[in-house]
Amino acid sequence: MPRKTKPPLPRMIAEAVVRALGGYVAGILEKKARELAELAVWFNGAVVTLEHESVNAPVDLHDKLVPALEEAEAHLLEMRARVLKLAADMEADGHRGRIVSALRAVARAGADLHESVLHFKWAVMEHDADVDVNHGNFEVFDTPDALIESLHR
Repeated sequence: MPRKTKPPLPRMIAEAVVRALGGYVAGILEKKARELAELAVWFNGAVVTLEHESVNAPVDLHDKLVPALEEAEAHLLEMRARVLKLAADMEADGHRGRIVSALRAVARAGADLHESVLHFKWAVMEHDADVDVNHGNFEVFDTPDALIESLHR
């Protein structure tokens, strides 16, 4: 009968270090998931405020907020794709522990934040369009050619 042997000491140390670092990394990822979730809550609250408060000034006065929000949306989608790929790669390598769970939590929170940013962006655009209409800051076009001509000005 073959005798069971203990792994060599360097391997045992390496496995202990990996377990310890794994817990540390998982903790960082779990914290990041909570932070992303908190940001999503903030954006959702901002949407409610814009929809229900009487604010008579544009939010994106210099047309910089909406492009920044669109950039954030793109980054969040990219981050989510990378995190999901990393989680899938780790699972394919046989990992099923806390790190993979934390990666999936980051991906979920990132998706929720993306949705919240998207809703906020639309709320800002709708709010600012309403403000423009209420203050007469818009132009009416009688024909498609008049609209196209205005775009070249």
